Amino acid sequence: MAEQPATRKPITQPLTPPPEPLAPSSTLRAPLPGWWRWALLAAVLLLVAGGGLLLVRANDPKRDTRPIEVVKGFAAAIEAKNADTMLSFVEPTIARREISPDLRSYVEYLREVRFDNARYELLDNDGDKAHVRWTASMHYVLDLGDEQKTGDRPIDTTFELTKFEGTWYLRNATLPK
Repeated sequence: MAEQPATRKPITQPLTPPPEPLAPSSTLRAPLPGWWRWALLAAVLLLVAGGGLLLVRANDPKRDTRPIEVVKGFAAAIEAKNADTMLSFVEPTIARREISPDLRSYVEYLREVRFDNARYELLDNDGDKAHVRWTASMHYVLDLGDEQKTGDRPIDTTFELTKFEGTWYLRNATLPK
């Protein structure tokens, strides 16, 4: 005779009751009143608008003073009689190489040059091209070999600058005669 498998008796115990719902805790914060929500929203909007305005104004070409700094550097290089530095402010094109020998020979004649009451004004700047007006009183002493020539001249020159690979360079200028 074959053995029968043991069968289990069904569980007849009572079911355990479900856990009691949790009562609201006094540590939970009540929602903000309506006017606090609006104040918080207004503060966030002001911060976002201020950040956006800052980004827009930082990229405003008319606030970029680098073209003026290039013209100031060029004027300082003239006063220092440093042809290499003068040429470093000129747009890196064939024109720079072409004017290099002439500029170096002119610098050899300068014994002294000084610019008094210099003023620099950014006339326009579109981000790629700018114009800077430079006014000053120039005092110079030229060494012409057997004689020296001294003089004073007003300077009123407008420089055209161009931005090349993120750097501003002199492209064109009306130089004093």
